[in-house]
This record gives sequence, C-alpha cells and structure tokens, in this order.
Amino acid sequence: MKVLVVVGSPRRGGNTDIVLGNMADVFEGRGFEVNKVYLNEIGMRGCQGCMSCKKTAERCVQQDGMTPVYDLIQSSDPVLMGAPVYLWDVAGQFKLFVDRCFAFWERSYRGRIRPGKTAVLVTVLGQDNFKLGSSVSEKYVSLFRSFGFSRVEPLVLPGVNSRGAMLDREDHLAAARELAERVLEGIRS
Repeated sequence: MKVLVVVGSPRRGGNTDIVLGNMADVFEGRGFEVNKVYLNEIGMRGCQGCMSCKKTAERCVQQDGMTPVYDLIQSSDPVLMGAPVYLWDVAGQFKLFVDRCFAFWERSYRGRIRPGKTAVLVTVLGQDNFKLGSSVSEKYVSLFRSFGFSRVEPLVLPGVNSRGAMLDREDHLAAARELAERVLEGIRS
C-alpha cells in the first residue's frame, strides 16, 4: 500500500510540508510506503493546451518532472496534497500541478483517476481567515472530484503565517492526524 504526498509549497520544511509530513506519519506507522513529491523541485512545465491528452494519448505528452507523478497518483491511495494560500489562491506550484492534472480528464471530461481513490487537500494560510481558506479549497476539491477521485477530504488550517509556526499549532496538527486516521479507516473498510 502506498500513499503519495504532494507538497505544493515552495518551502521545503515549511508549514504545508510539516502538516503533510505529520499526516504521512500516520500512514507510515500503519505500514504504508510513503512517496513525497516537492512540486517546486521536479522541473514541471505548464500545460501547453495542445489537447494531446484528449486526442492521441491518455496522459500528458510532455516529458518532464510531472511524468512520474501521474503513475504515483494512479498507484497510491490515498493522495495527500497541500498548498499554502498566496494572494487568495493556492501557490503557483500547486496551480501548475492542477493544470497538468487536466490530463486526468477524458475527452468527454470524465475523470481518469482509478475508481475508489481518496485524496486529501490541505490548505494552509497565514491569515486567520477560515472563510478565505475554505473558498480557495472548495474549488480545488471540486476539480479533484471531477478528475475521478471518489472521495476528496478538505482540511483548512488558517492563522499559520511564519515559517515553522505549524509546530506551535497542536490543534492543527491534531486535526490533520485525526483526518489521516479517518481516511485510513475509510480505505480499509
């Protein structure tokens, strides 16, 4: 059993990475193999709008750092994803990843993700504004459902501004561990 962790923050060791690592520890403790992808480090280009993933291929035809991530997404359950909120949206690295997930739509815009898979989307923001975080999270939860994930669980963690501040937010870390436990139970049942 594998879990994929997709870190959509430019900061390795930042708040998003900390909370996703905390969640991954729950799965690793239950025997899951953990694969972690730092989107800022994989050399991924943007979607070129060529539509090859709809016309002649079942995945993006670009060969770059995203290429192996497609297989990791399909072979992992769950997929834990997270991004900080920058300027009222997810960080650019995560948005680029989402754009490249366009390849998970068939020509008819039905999802290609293997049925029954679970995703978790963690949204971390410096502002203590849960409503803003929820509005950002909501659209990406809908997109990942449309890509074919059967279950997408959001977790919005506001009020974590300075680097490493997540380590002082036991309430956020506990919520993340609890969600990881619920997802784990859902996968095993």
